[in-house]
Amino acid sequence: MSLVYARMLRIAVVALALLAVPRMVRAIPVFANGQNVSCTLCHTSFPGMKPYGMMTMMMNMQNLQEHLQTGTLPVALHAEIDTYLANQGNRAQTSVSTLSLLGGGFIGRNMTWYAEQPFVDSGEPGVTEQLWVSWNGLLHGTNSLQVGKFHTPFPFMPAHGFTIGSYLLATQTNGQNDFAPNDAHWGVAFNGMSNEFMYNLSWLAGDVGTGQALDYDRAGAPRTLDANLAYGGMDLPYTIGLVAMRGSAPLRDAGGAYAGSEAFTREGLYYAYQRPTFQIQTMYYHGYDAQLDLGTPGGALNGWFFEIERDYGWRNHIVARYDVAASDSLNRRITLDFVHHVAPNLKITGEMAMAPGTLPVFGVRLGWAGPWLPGRRYTFNPTQGVHVTPIAARQGG
Repeated sequence: MSLVYARMLRIAVVALALLAVPRMVRAIPVFANGQNVSCTLCHTSFPGMKPYGMMTMMMNMQNLQEHLQTGTLPVALHAEIDTYLANQGNRAQTSVSTLSLLGGGFIGRNMTWYAEQPFVDSGEPGVTEQLWVSWNGLLHGTNSLQVGKFHTPFPFMPAHGFTIGSYLLATQTNGQNDFAPNDAHWGVAFNGMSNEFMYNLSWLAGDVGTGQALDYDRAGAPRTLDANLAYGGMDLPYTIGLVAMRGSAPLRDAGGAYAGSEAFTREGLYYAYQRPTFQIQTMYYHGYDAQLDLGTPGGALNGWFFEIERDYGWRNHIVARYDVAASDSLNRRITLDFVHHVAPNLKITGEMAMAPGTLPVFGVRLGWAGPWLPGRRYTFNPTQGVHVTPIAARQGG
């Protein structure tokens, strides 16, 4: 246990060091700076989204004010340190799970861009997470055409969950097909919003780095057509979402050479009910692969989760989730998380994850991103550098 306490002590030292400098959010801190708002305007506990934040993300930030964004610092950092306690089956460990450079802004009035480049991702050297541009305001509305690498369009955007553990439903694969909604993919997407409806049609390729971004060889990765439709979430307290996917995935022989493709489908139904202090969300996900392996029969994929989130102001959040994912393997998990925010963009998360037949796993995460300061604005000029200036007022608490 002394090793565990030593690692916990190192985490505490890092936390105190962070508190000693200006408090600096995978809330997109670039836009929090530029728009003179708090992270809590868009986020519950970053990167988790409130309805306004989800709408802003789905619209590729075109609803923000370009003139406020001009001249502000266009980049930020995001860092996470994870510690897992020892049990009879696993040793204690501490690692930097995420260290990323984020950037975003406007290219003229009707174009936005965003980039996220991890230096470290899950303890390994990072591959470009997002890198896209969006042409906005199409067809005299809020429609946009997005090109690059972006998070897989999906009813609840699993990449924006704020528990330490991922959603099993979104990470489950089937046979040789490694397509998963939890990943970001290169592709092109048409997005839009009309009243309470949000819609998206996208074509997705691989989740590789920038060096292979233009490699659309079908032997490299799955190719997927992804359609999403959602209703509610802004003036209404509920959201209903539908997703349908059709694609093909490469099959490989025993030597790893490309040996053909197999067709697959994915469909899902999502429901969420959200009030100012809590959210309930659930989703059923189904799919089928024509071949699980070369020369073998096809097989189904099924997933389901139910999650309750309780918010105690902006500082404290509790999440309880039950996950089931069944394909060529069966996984079930209960996840309990408690999140405490020291600042809107600095938090500590504790998690207990339990699966049938295994011992509980306890984890702690320290998450930080920035720079962001309440009542201050980070500006940038190529000749004068970075400056911190006061602002008259800020929104969002």
